[in-house]
Amino acid sequence: TSALKREELLIAGFYGYGNTTQAVGLYSVLVDPFAAQKIQYREFSSLTQLADYMGPKRAARTIAKEKERKEKGKKPELRLYAQPVRLEERPEGFLLLSEVYLPAANFNTSPYSHYYPGYYPYGIGSLRRGFYNVPYSANPPMTNPNTEVRMIETFVTLFDNKGIITFDQSLPMKDVKLPSLEQASDFVIQKTNVVLAYRKESELFIKTGDPETMEFQSDTLKLELKNASDVVYIEHEEDTSIRYWYDNNFYVSGHHSVKDKKKDGNGIRYVFFVNKVETK
Repeated sequence: TSALKREELLIAGFYGYGNTTQAVGLYSVLVDPFAAQKIQYREFSSLTQLADYMGPKRAARTIAKEKERKEKGKKPELRLYAQPVRLEERPEGFLLLSEVYLPAANFNTSPYSHYYPGYYPYGIGSLRRGFYNVPYSANPPMTNPNTEVRMIETFVTLFDNKGIITFDQSLPMKDVKLPSLEQASDFVIQKTNVVLAYRKESELFIKTGDPETMEFQSDTLKLELKNASDVVYIEHEEDTSIRYWYDNNFYVSGHHSVKDKKKDGNGIRYVFFVNKVETK
């Protein structure tokens, strides 16, 4: 039997110009063994929500500038470090989760500029697949400062049965630094809603809405501890795991130091935790 929801298969990712490290947009193509398929290209500036991380004014200026360059036949100037994370098949098409990040070498560069100097102007990033959906990885994150990344934004795009993007939504990520390039966000489907989420320490940042109406709301949730008398004593900033689990559920896992307020003396313990997060 087949678990496929659709007859079509889709290949999607990022494209750039030359053998380099930043992308200028997304590409997609349907897989058809009986006929040639046209590759679809979509520049970042043509997406409706991708530039949200810049703020409204800078985003409007950037999009206007990119539109003007395209009308003059010039290549895009908006170039991003981006990684594809997860592609989910849906009855209405294919949902691709992606993330925008900034390498350690460019930490002193504003993440809100049109592009990041110091690296090659085009290309794509890569995802360490060994960390995806593996809560007990045998390979701990690297701590080399040259591999550190700052996560800028997570975004999801919907491709229809022709491989054309019909919807996109984003969630800017605030002050999330990782010791190496890993998945830092995820999404679930709750009825007709798309739920985007990322975690920073003990807080979950969530954006929920319906792609049809484009009405989205943001919320922040605090992770619950096992005991009512427990408080988080030390947060571990680099520990930001959140993953799709099943149906409309995430799971989050990580470590923190917890103190029991009811106990005298030290009362501090180092805890590995797994929390189920159900969206409603």
